[in-house]
Amino acid sequence: MTATENCDELKAGDELDKLVACVVLGYGKIGPYSTDIAAAWKVVEHLRMRGFFQFQVWNYLYVWHASFANADFSFADLEVDAPTAPLAICRAALKARRS
Repeated sequence: MTATENCDELKAGDELDKLVACVVLGYGKIGPYSTDIAAAWKVVEHLRMRGFFQFQVWNYLYVWHASFANADFSFADLEVDAPTAPLAICRAALKARRS
């Protein structure tokens, strides 16, 4: 599995946080992105500043969903789900950067 393949299967924790720091944020500063909503929101802001203007996160039937898209919605198929909002954000961010 490469760094961004099978994002839907990645678990919250240090390994995912390292991937987010390197692949999404582009630096080695590792934070609790996949477990802390404040840290995950930094990921959202980072992607918004890089052209992913459309972002959604919502909860439906106890499952969190997240997606990123650029201004013309060409990345609209990047929706993911997870048991927590920070994990959903991280998974969606990795998919967005992979596209």
